[in-house]
Amino acid sequence: MSSAPWYLNAKKPSLKHQRKWKSDPNYTKAWYDRGAIIFQADKYRKGACKNCGAMTHDAKLCTERPRKVGAKWTNKHIAPDEMIETFELDYDGKRDRWNGYDASTWARAFVWYEARDEA
Repeated sequence: MSSAPWYLNAKKPSLKHQRKWKSDPNYTKAWYDRGAIIFQADKYRKGACKNCGAMTHDAKLCTERPRKVGAKWTNKHIAPDEMIETFELDYDGKRDRWNGYDASTWARAFVWYEARDEA
């Protein structure tokens, strides 16, 4: 672009008018707390997932493999309720592949593989 639009009254050519210049005050760089649980039930509760027993989803959306006999009928191995979080992410935040990456997990895996190779 050789010149800015006439309504900007710009002295020199620039692409500044195409950038998002207002920052969203509600935007956060926080990410999901992976593996966080809210409550661990002892027995099946009405309205819970028939497969695993968690209250946060139903059997159709359950990510566990289908059990031969579900938690509703066995009352054993009831899955804990997961924490459901929502974030208002911007365009780049939704597409950021490394959002929420924790480098300490790589360091822990690296140490584990080094110990395995030495043994």
